[in-house]
Amino acid sequence: TIPINARFRALIDDLIEQKKEIVGMEKCPLVFPAMRTACQNRVLQKDVVTRRFKKCVADAGLPGSLTLHSLRHTFASRLVQAGKSLYQVGNLLGHTDLDVTKIYAHLSPASLHPVVEDLDFE
Repeated sequence: TIPINARFRALIDDLIEQKKEIVGMEKCPLVFPAMRTACQNRVLQKDVVTRRFKKCVADAGLPGSLTLHSLRHTFASRLVQAGKSLYQVGNLLGHTDLDVTKIYAHLSPASLHPVVEDLDFE
C-alpha cells in the first residue's frame, strides 16, 4: 500500500475517467495498463518507462537532465523541508538505513531562513 494525497488521488480518478472513453478500456481495472488500447497486466520494462518519461520531459520543455530518480529526490527533499521526519521519509522511500535517507534531506538555503527568524537577541 502506498499512501497518496488528495491531489494525486484526483489525478488518478481523472485517469480512470479518461480510460472509460477508450473502446476496450472502459472496464479495465488497471490504473496504468501496459498499453493504451488493451487491458494488459504486464510489467512495463524500465527502458520503456524511461523513454516515455524523457518524451514527456521534452514535450513539457523541461531540462533534459531530469530523470525518474529526480522525481524521487524531489519527493523526499520536499517532505523533509515540510518538516517530516527522516524516519517517515525513509519509510516512504523503502529505506532501512536512515543514512541513506539523509542523502535526500539536503535543505535549500531558502528553507533555512525561517529557522533563524524566531531567534530573539534582546
